[in-house]
Amino acid sequence: MASVLRGNDLRQLGFPEGRAIGLALAQLQRKEHKRLPQTEQLALLKAILAAPHDYLTDLAWSHTAAALLPAPSRHIALVPRKAYATFGAEHIEPGAI
Repeated sequence: MASVLRGNDLRQLGFPEGRAIGLALAQLQRKEHKRLPQTEQLALLKAILAAPHDYLTDLAWSHTAAALLPAPSRHIALVPRKAYATFGAEHIEPGAI
């Protein structure tokens, strides 16, 4: 039986702090990955870390891969403001415009 990987092992690989470490460790505890030798587990994690886009469709590793990707921006690009005509500008104080 392979020894169990810890969060510090994943940090040494380059995993960012946060949810990705927990998801990866939980996935490694599943039956199909638990029996892999530690070197194969590390090689698999390095591959996921190097190319998370490749694992987004993988049923087992999609959540871990999504946690490794940066969050999409929630800002909406606004359309530039259109110029408008001011009628009677000579009768309006400069601070009011």
